Amino acid sequence: MSLLLDLPGLALVAGCLVLGLGLAAGGPPWLMAAERVVIGLVLAVVAITMLGYVAALAVGVTVGLVLLLALAGLLAGGWLLWRHRARIHVEAPRSLALPSAIAAMALVMETDYGTPQRDGAPVTLEIDGRSVTVPSGTSVMRAAVELGTQIPKLCATDSLEAFGSCRLCLVEIEGRKGTPASCTTPVEPGMRVSTQTPRLAKLRRGVMELYISDHPLDCLTCAANGDCE
Repeated sequence: MSLLLDLPGLALVAGCLVLGLGLAAGGPPWLMAAERVVIGLVLAVVAITMLGYVAALAVGVTVGLVLLLALAGLLAGGWLLWRHRARIHVEAPRSLALPSAIAAMALVMETDYGTPQRDGAPVTLEIDGRSVTVPSGTSVMRAAVELGTQIPKLCATDSLEAFGSCRLCLVEIEGRKGTPASCTTPVEPGMRVSTQTPRLAKLRRGVMELYISDHPLDCLTCAANGDCE
């Protein structure tokens, strides 16, 4: 096939691609960027194919018709990309930052114990049926991490004093009422702590649902979604 016959096909592919990217740029914000691109490309191909089918039934398939459809796709896609250029400008750095963030995490995998280290007399307690000994004044959260148990958290870090605002690090302590925050609860001799129970899972899920319900969907479209810690 000659280059002259190939050019209309290439133009049509380019039209589908630009229109698909334009549809992706204007897609719903709760979808990830990659999902919007795939959906946009599929919609673009379907739209141009249907237009081509209707036009072919009316006037027949010609090179001019193919080029006209390609031009329509390029113009529509270009207009959508221009209209949503602000979103592209914001989301592009996020998508580019993901590989570098993964690389950095692969190089530096430091353990965050949730609360600062303490110096004091040894205290032995039980967490999820396993015994651990830590200095007095240590938080239940840090004791669990030293045992190898991660308790969900959003606000706690070992570089700051704990203030227990996120309410995700709740635990159950035998003999105590309620579900105290593990980051602000100091260990005691003979304490028995449970970090994973159906009750705690239900409470944590409820807290996260409240966060997301009042959040501008940034978490769901962030490049670090699912791996923010």
